[in-house]
Amino acid sequence: MNTFRTLLLWITSCALAGCFVSSFIAQWFVPKFNAPISGVYAQCDCASVTLGTAASMFHWTLIGLLVGALVGLVLGLIGAMAREKKPKPDATSPSKPA
Repeated sequence: MNTFRTLLLWITSCALAGCFVSSFIAQWFVPKFNAPISGVYAQCDCASVTLGTAASMFHWTLIGLLVGALVGLVLGLIGAMAREKKPKPDATSPSKPA
C-alpha cells in the first residue's frame, strides 16, 4: 500500500507540474496559431476565435497533464523498483561482538 501511495504521489505531482509548464509554454505558443495570417485585421467572428483559443489552451494543458502523469508514473516505478532492490538486513545474522 505504501508503494501505491508513493506512486500516486509521483503521478499527481508530475501531472500538476506538467499542467503548469504547458500553461506557461502555451501562453506564447497558442497566439501564434490564432493570429491573422496577413497584416490586415479583418472583422471576424470573435466568439468562435475566442472559443478556439480557449480550446487550444485547454488542449495543451491536458497534454501537459498527461505527459506529466506519464513521467511521474515512470519515475515512481523506477523509485519503487530501486527501493525493492536494496538488501534488507537479515534477522538471523549474528550481531557484532561487543
